[in-house]
Amino acid sequence: MATLETATSATRPGSPSTGDMIYETDTQKVSLYDGSAWVSYTPDDAPYPLDTSGNTLLTKMPEFHFDASMINGYDATNNPDNADGFDSAVTNGSGGIWTSRTNGVKTKAQGTAGKVPTYYTSGTNSKPYMLAASDELDINTDTLKFSPQKGGGPFTMFCVMEKTGGSSPLSPGGTYFNRASNTSTISGPASIWTHYTDSDDYLGYNSGSDNDSAPTIGGGTASYEHTRMFLLIRDSSDNSRLFVDGNNTNTSLISTNSNNYVLWDALFKSWTFLTAGDLYEIAYWTSDLSTADRNKIITYVNSKYGAGKNHDASGTTARATFS
Repeated sequence: MATLETATSATRPGSPSTGDMIYETDTQKVSLYDGSAWVSYTPDDAPYPLDTSGNTLLTKMPEFHFDASMINGYDATNNPDNADGFDSAVTNGSGGIWTSRTNGVKTKAQGTAGKVPTYYTSGTNSKPYMLAASDELDINTDTLKFSPQKGGGPFTMFCVMEKTGGSSPLSPGGTYFNRASNTSTISGPASIWTHYTDSDDYLGYNSGSDNDSAPTIGGGTASYEHTRMFLLIRDSSDNSRLFVDGNNTNTSLISTNSNNYVLWDALFKSWTFLTAGDLYEIAYWTSDLSTADRNKIITYVNSKYGAGKNHDASGTTARATFS
């Protein structure tokens, strides 16, 4: 009986041949070498390595994980050139489509003139990002399955992003949990989102009230005009809370949303609202991640993007861990 060679995500063969396949014992992925890179195939639910260090293996795989350093979902081969508009004519073969690191989720190619986001190859800690300036970048929602989120239920959203300008229509980043298309069918609290077309910084919109008080980090109220790590988490009791650069939150940054649809509608297009800001990566789980997994995300962000910043980025403040 034929068997696959085994390895871990950190110990793949160094000189593979085209067609070589391995089973990764730490991630439960099957990986195929296509002649230039390893392409991985994942089961429906499995451990998920944020990187190859061995220190960031999460117990749950996200529904999607868009990472600007891997536009094709697995390496930098198709990353656009610096300052390229991210449409169908973009350089390096992506066709203006951003592919998730998991589950094959893709964005739609953006062809609307004047609403095309721009790819930059070097931002915080020399990492690439996608800049939106009142632009659009839709996710193909046909590939997503968010039925557990309809009518409530836990989720975790992880983002690394930056607001661009004090009066930017984006706060803190290019993300939005949109209500269903027919909003008249929804009773109870409205959408949870992390931005609105306003200069304020919102956690959610709950029966007409907004929560826009940023947490204190390093001696002052955190500015989102610097690259930050965000975790928007809803627990099994439908309480949502925003954490900024680790376990930093404001007691007002909580809302209870149990009857709303929580559907991922878009990255940069939000119902009728357009957004602006720098997006480095974003991932989504239909569960409330464990304390250990949250802390592994912090480890990953520290390694990839450098130390956390204080409130105005004039100095560093370590990202507070969860306990």
